[in-house]
Amino acid sequence: MIPELKAAASSVGSTRNSIILGDALAVLPTLARQSVHLTVFSPPYDGIRDYGKDWRLDYQSLGSELFGVTEAGGVCAVVIGDGTKNFAKSMTTFRWAVDWVDRAGWRLFECCIYARHGNPGAWWTQRFRVDHS
Repeated sequence: MIPELKAAASSVGSTRNSIILGDALAVLPTLARQSVHLTVFSPPYDGIRDYGKDWRLDYQSLGSELFGVTEAGGVCAVVIGDGTKNFAKSMTTFRWAVDWVDRAGWRLFECCIYARHGNPGAWWTQRFRVDHS
């Protein structure tokens, strides 16, 4: 068990009602199977940010590990968007959804598109403007 998680678990008897900070692929195997009701996260994706050293998110393993710790009827909400290269979307969101359903065992309830406020994404001027994620 990673030190931060071990300290949190020993101080309250469990990780119930906790926010756990750590590498998901290191932390998830330390959690009890089918013990998580809800997971919400917004992962780095599509090379939009530079995390250095050719960092890559292993979304296949993440989907399997999350499925294992999520209780029956539990929910995982992933806030993610597709990068754009050469005026085309990467399709990352669709790849995640199909992989997690077909291989990891998840059931897709809904893909949500929501309006976002703030910077309207003015950097693209040669195609339509996306005002949602």
